Amino acid sequence: MNGIDDNICPRCDKEIEDWDHVWVCECNEFTIREIIEQSIVDFEEKLQEVEDVDGIEILRDCNIPFIQCLYEKSQVLLGCTREWEMLKGIYNNAFNEISNSKEMKKIVFDL
Repeated sequence: MNGIDDNICPRCDKEIEDWDHVWVCECNEFTIREIIEQSIVDFEEKLQEVEDVDGIEILRDCNIPFIQCLYEKSQVLLGCTREWEMLKGIYNNAFNEISNSKEMKKIVFDL
C-alpha cells in the first residue's frame, strides 16, 4: 500500500478514510459545494476563452436551476443532497428537466 500502515485519514488522523470521508473530512480545504460552485465559474471562464458567447448566456440561464437541483434532497441517498448523487455518478432525471433546450442540456452535461 505504498507505505501506508493503516486506513486512518492522514489529514485529520481521526477517522477511517473511505470514499465519503475523503469529501467531508474536517481538514479539507474546500467543501463539495464550494468545489461545484467554483467549477461553474471555471467553466464560464473556459467558455470566455473560446469566446462562446451563446454558451456563456446559456450557462448563466441555467446556473440557478442547476444549483437549486443540486441542493435538493436526494430520493436515492437518504440524508444527502443531489450533489452527492452527481459525485457518485448516480443518474438523476431532474438535471434533464432543467430545460427542454438541446443547447442548455449540452451545457449542463458539459458542466
